[in-house]
Amino acid sequence: MITSAATFRDRHGVDHAFTPGFARTLFDGSLVVGPIHSGYPSAAQPAANPMAGVRNRVALGVHAIDLLAPGTPTSDTLVIGADDGAECLWLAALNHDRVIGINLTPPGSIPDRLHAGYEQARGPDDPPAAQAAGRVFLSQDNIERSALPDRAFDRVYSWQTFEHINDPATAFREVARLLRPGGVAFIEYNPFFSIDGAHWLATTDLPWAHARLDDTDFARALDELMPDHRPEAAAFVRDRINRMSLADLKDHIAAAGLTILALLPRTRTEDLLALDAGTLEVILRLHPRAETIDLISRIVRVVVRREP
Repeated sequence: MITSAATFRDRHGVDHAFTPGFARTLFDGSLVVGPIHSGYPSAAQPAANPMAGVRNRVALGVHAIDLLAPGTPTSDTLVIGADDGAECLWLAALNHDRVIGINLTPPGSIPDRLHAGYEQARGPDDPPAAQAAGRVFLSQDNIERSALPDRAFDRVYSWQTFEHINDPATAFREVARLLRPGGVAFIEYNPFFSIDGAHWLATTDLPWAHARLDDTDFARALDELMPDHRPEAAAFVRDRINRMSLADLKDHIAAAGLTILALLPRTRTEDLLALDAGTLEVILRLHPRAETIDLISRIVRVVVRREP
């Protein structure tokens, strides 16, 4: 129940303070904690041409592999969680010869809107959309039990996907199996424990509600704090976002026989300022594998290699 204008009481009798409007300000970039402005890209206010942002994201992943594992071939590349193929298109533009994009749903062709966005965003050295698309092949596959052959890829990339994999330990074993000896993977994801780890769909005005409340109380908090929320929001957080901490991530990578070349959590100063001792204590009690850094890292990037 809501016990005051700014408190949510869980079923154990613990009161949790919330700030009306917090979720909106977190995502529209107007969140200010002390002197710190969030500057967070808005999910509610998408960029005029999202393909430009996709290019930057892909270029960062390519640069990370080129920097940390120079000479890694670009002949055969896999994208895990390729969705509509936006990242695949840019990888093909950035000199990756054959790009396989996998997703759980049956593939289609790369949508015309992505071709149009690509043409608007591409630089003078980028090939035309049709030429880049000719190097991309989309396929239905599940990285937890992939049908792709052993040692098929020089590079593996993934964006905004690994937080949604039910069994990330198995997924990393599959990444190791699919990489050729010396092959490298770049993985970027939005972890559960971050302040926005419930994603735009289920972020409430109670900071870290998804991590500090159990599933029952979180569903009730959505009903009471966000009466207009989409009905699938609680199930989305419960069933489609894993609880992989940074400690878990390192364990999964080691168990798969992969070597970490770089682990790069992107911490946020304003999130640390928003974190109070009570919130930290509750979350760490509910999730013993989590640490403070998990709560203030909105993005995690990791580069791993299968040794020769």
